[in-house]
Amino acid sequence: MEYFIFNDISSNDMNIIVKEMPPIIRPEQRINKIKLVGRSDSLHEVEDKYDSFNTTIKCILSPSADIDEIKIWLRGSGKIILSTNRERYYNVTIVNKIDFTKYLTYLREFSLELEFEPISYDNKLNNVEIGTNKEINYKVSGNYKTYPLLEITGTGIITCNGKSIIVNENNNIIYIDCELQNAYYDTENKNSCVNGLEDPLYLSPGDNLITTVGLSATIKYRSAWL
Repeated sequence: MEYFIFNDISSNDMNIIVKEMPPIIRPEQRINKIKLVGRSDSLHEVEDKYDSFNTTIKCILSPSADIDEIKIWLRGSGKIILSTNRERYYNVTIVNKIDFTKYLTYLREFSLELEFEPISYDNKLNNVEIGTNKEINYKVSGNYKTYPLLEITGTGIITCNGKSIIVNENNNIIYIDCELQNAYYDTENKNSCVNGLEDPLYLSPGDNLITTVGLSATIKYRSAWL
């Protein structure tokens, strides 16, 4: 029996029967069409970005389902895991308003409409530790780049695939969220101690050459998939 897990709660535990799972969709790559004066054809500028997409899970409420609990659960945004691909999760937003009053009678089917962000991520969080003044070639699975969380100790430079981050603070460990382009320690912002946040490093599918000078690092990441 198929199921889904939304924000760590399974549809099975909420007594929801999944009638139909959504298809696995490859997101559309963003392409800008440029019309040229004096020409009948156009140029196409392809970006390394992908659009979100909407899809639907068709559900049935079992007789023992608690609608009040389901109303609290199925709202807003969060992470979803589909039983058709248990090893990965998507970030989603529930986009439809479900009128549960009509499901209190004989009609117990409803549709859960979701907006999926284009990239899915492995459930497994990987950790790579690199000492001071080291160079490693590290292989990453997936088919799309992923932005790691860096835990930096010391002052120096970390470089991955030609992109560098320079850290000028050695009193504490600094955490660098490459996706959000933000550096911090506890609740203290440390962006002023870091250079290179505006063009953050990332891990590519396949081999990644990573070097450290003057600092050590722990790289935490999840493989990413289109």
